[in-house]
Amino acid sequence: MSSVVKNIVLVHGAFADGSSWSKVIPLLQELGYKAVAVQNPMTSMADEVAFTKRIIALQDGPVILVGHSWGGAVITQAGDDFKVAALVYVTAYAPEVGQSANDASSPFGCYWEIPWYCFLPVVLFLCRKGAKTGY
Repeated sequence: MSSVVKNIVLVHGAFADGSSWSKVIPLLQELGYKAVAVQNPMTSMADEVAFTKRIIALQDGPVILVGHSWGGAVITQAGDDFKVAALVYVTAYAPEVGQSANDASSPFGCYWEIPWYCFLPVVLFLCRKGAKTGY
């Protein structure tokens, strides 16, 4: 495997699609990377992993696999591909292989079990700074 990795495969989270990476892809391309977003069907973990592995197989050389949110659980499972040189978790679940995202949330629980007021500082920051500058 080459020591220089130029392929980046981006995996979106739940309640999103591949277009969530639309502002990131051009930035990576400007830096000389070949970046592509997976358009996962959001039907099952097995389907997400299969779609992601198909995109990995299409890459010419080693791959950095990036997952956001639920995408972290997907890249953990798809990351056993011989082409994958690294996994990057962007505010993502980082379960062990075979572990569910729900299990990875223990003992803290999923975000919907956290009281709404815990998110208030983040919401206020984004509102005060504006989504473009604070995000």
